[in-house]
Amino acid sequence: VYYTAHNTIVTKKSSGIKSLDDLKGKTVGVQLGSIQEEKAKELTPDYNLKVENRNRISDLTEEIKAGRFDAAIIEDIVAEKYIDKNEELVGYNLPKEPDEKAGSAIAFKKGSDLTEKFNKALEEM
Repeated sequence: VYYTAHNTIVTKKSSGIKSLDDLKGKTVGVQLGSIQEEKAKELTPDYNLKVENRNRISDLTEEIKAGRFDAAIIEDIVAEKYIDKNEELVGYNLPKEPDEKAGSAIAFKKGSDLTEKFNKALEEM
């Protein structure tokens, strides 16, 4: 794993939502087939979430702005860009799980010449 992403609650600044507890009983959007969709489903029993999915992140932010979603759960780096472009939106990170192992990685065939080159490029970055 060379990068670990975290989940962010994206909502309108005026929503009053500032934490996971504030999502209780709310409608939350997630991208279809995403890790965030799995996370929302996992949180539903404890927070009584109504989870709606859409194909694209832009659809989620538009649903929030239109008032059809109270919030969305989006990967932090992606959420940051949408928040930067929409001044009515704000983001709050979900609590990080201590044993969270999800992240981004690249797999190469065992013994590949690319492994060393890739690792060197990562170190330079």
